[in-house]
Amino acid sequence: EGDQDAADVALKLAGYVKQLEAALAEAKSSGGAAAAQPKTQAELESAAEKVRKAAVSGIRKQMTWKPTCKSNTAKWSYDGLCADPEIFGVMMGLGGPPTWKVKKFSVENFQNALGHIEASVRFYDNLSITGTDVNVRYNAESGEFKFSGTYG
Repeated sequence: EGDQDAADVALKLAGYVKQLEAALAEAKSSGGAAAAQPKTQAELESAAEKVRKAAVSGIRKQMTWKPTCKSNTAKWSYDGLCADPEIFGVMMGLGGPPTWKVKKFSVENFQNALGHIEASVRFYDNLSITGTDVNVRYNAESGEFKFSGTYG
């Protein structure tokens, strides 16, 4: 009876090894990425909202009073990570993954995508994104992105 149990375990283990080998072969044939289920629009929007909130929070934290704020030329820069180009496209309102590496968004378009970004300073003033453009970089291979612009 002990030999039969050992044989059953060995048979199950061999079946599991076959499944893993098949999954590995499929992943290698698809360029190294495991076959993932496509995300629904709701899942994309939910993930984009998380990335958007993190970006807005990071930008706001950089908006502190500096003498260059008087001339609206204080600089800010935010580096983030969004591994899925589809999610980045939803966050930026592109209607799909970005087809570019670097693009200039007008401040209006940038704030339409991420929301109005404003930081309070002292007790009597607010800082907001200024200038005409916000630079947006996205590296689809690594998932890294960078936003940069001016505020005052």
